[in-house]
Amino acid sequence: RWPCYSHCSSMVNLAILFYTTWAVFSFAVMFWWYGWDLFRPADGWFFWSVVACGVGLFTCWLSKVSLGQFDWARDMEDEFMRVLGPLTLGEAVLLAASSSIAEEAFFRGVLQPWLGLGYATLIFAAVHMPMSKKLLAWPFFALGIGFVLGGLALVSGSLIPPIVTHATINGVNLFFIGEKARR
Repeated sequence: RWPCYSHCSSMVNLAILFYTTWAVFSFAVMFWWYGWDLFRPADGWFFWSVVACGVGLFTCWLSKVSLGQFDWARDMEDEFMRVLGPLTLGEAVLLAASSSIAEEAFFRGVLQPWLGLGYATLIFAAVHMPMSKKLLAWPFFALGIGFVLGGLALVSGSLIPPIVTHATINGVNLFFIGEKARR
C-alpha cells in the first residue's frame, strides 16, 4: 500500500494518493507561473505561520464548543466518525498534511490569483458539498474558513500560513474523531 505502511486503511491510502496528485498538479501550475520564485518564502511568513497556528487552534476550540451546543455539529462528528473510522495518529497527520497542502496549493495558490478571493472561496465551499444530510453545515463552515485562509494568503504573501491553519484544523479534528471512534 502506498504511501502508508500496511496498517493504513485503503480509504486513507486512496485519499493520500488523490491529494498528492492534486498537489503535484497545483505546484506544477504555480511553477509554470512563477518559476523558482515559487520556493522563496515571503518576508514575515514565520510570523504569519504562528498567527495561522493560533487561528487553527481557535477554530478547533470553536468546533469543540459547537459539539456541546448544536445538533448539527454532533451530526457532522457522527458522520465523519462513520466515514473515517478509528484513524490512528499517523493516519490523521498524513491526511491533514496531504489535504492541507493540496487544497491550499490549488485554492489559494492557483485559483485565488486567477479568480480572486471571493470566487476561489465559493469554489472551495462548493467542493465541500456533502453526500450526507448530516454534513449540510460543512460547506458553510468551509465558506467561512475559506475566507480566513484566503485572507492569510493575501496578508502573508505565502501559502505557508494557510497550509498551517488548514493542517492544524484538520489534524486536531481528525485526531479527536479517530480517538472517539476508537472508543
